[in-house]
Amino acid sequence: MRLDSNSSVRTYILGGATLLLTGWFGIATFSDTALFGQERALPLPPRLPGAANGSTGQVAPNQTLPSIPGRQLPPPNALTENQGPVSGQDTVITPNAGTMVQPVSNSQSPGNPLAKIEMTSEGRIRVSKGMVIVIEKIQLPARESGVLGQLNAKEGQLIEGGALIAKVDDSQAITELESSKRRLEASELKVSSDIGIRYATAARETAWKTFKREDVLFRRGAGIESKRDELQLAAVQADLQLEKANHDFQVDQKAVRLEQIQVTKAEQLVERHDIIAPWSGVVTKTLKRQSEWVNAGDPILELVQMDRIWIEASLNPAVVHPYQVTGKAAIVTLSLPGGEKVAFDGRITFVDSQVVGDSYKVRAEVLNRQHENYWLLVPGMFVDMELLLQDSSVDRVSRQ
Repeated sequence: MRLDSNSSVRTYILGGATLLLTGWFGIATFSDTALFGQERALPLPPRLPGAANGSTGQVAPNQTLPSIPGRQLPPPNALTENQGPVSGQDTVITPNAGTMVQPVSNSQSPGNPLAKIEMTSEGRIRVSKGMVIVIEKIQLPARESGVLGQLNAKEGQLIEGGALIAKVDDSQAITELESSKRRLEASELKVSSDIGIRYATAARETAWKTFKREDVLFRRGAGIESKRDELQLAAVQADLQLEKANHDFQVDQKAVRLEQIQVTKAEQLVERHDIIAPWSGVVTKTLKRQSEWVNAGDPILELVQMDRIWIEASLNPAVVHPYQVTGKAAIVTLSLPGGEKVAFDGRITFVDSQVVGDSYKVRAEVLNRQHENYWLLVPGMFVDMELLLQDSSVDRVSRQ
């Protein structure tokens, strides 16, 4: 069959257009792959926490996640291993032992993150990430002005409670104390005998006897009235002398008491030159040097208490209510290098009255111990703590 020239031209034009479109589409596909390295696709849903490596972590519409059993606590006298975070985050356990709930943010306290909590059916709570903090840190001052004659402490030194840390020169105070003691001795010697009262008593008796004899003679007409009056006056004077002797003796007794007070004040003044450690601790900073002049109130050194220590943790009120832990006993476990563990007995002595974010703070007071002249619990450490909820009774919360 013969085709005319117009048909051939139309066929060639349509074919060329098809080739051009095909080539342009191929170039566009090649360019997209070359630029991005792979074909672009829709983004996948985010992976769920705990998904296995290489898995997208996607869950089918009706699929449920398997429950994760909670860790069980050993008896209170057993030492347990430290547990690390679950899936890279801190988690909490609901009051039903073995049931895990969603992770809780630790952004409330960067220095002391929210503790991990495990509650057992025995009424015990295991709290990890409890931070060791100090109860007392003070700067001991000089109580009197003078030259710092002694300084018996260095930075980092362990000080026992009641130890003499430093002494301001007390030579003048000691001199005043000795003088007060001598005056007291003289006053005590003065009242050690009642000889004045006994002499006045004897003189009074003699005066009245003489007067009575003269009065009898006068009544019989053999005496002289003027002499009788003189003897009567002498007897009255003897009464007054006895009264004065008793009064002077009482004054001397009061003087002894006053001198005793002066001696006590002088002794206290001497003691005020001594700087004594109020409790066992570690010297963290010395602020004055020996032989340096100090004024009353100037800090001499900084002392941190170490014989009693606090363990602070942040708890979630949705898991453990503050009333449940108030006053409860606590067992603190310190993990030493090499796997050794040391247990300490303590008790919750502070529960914060406010909840900030999703946590509140609790503190357990613990008696610290030493090993080779070094305190085991040091501020800044993290320890495990087990709270015994059934240790002491608390008021029941009424449920309407």
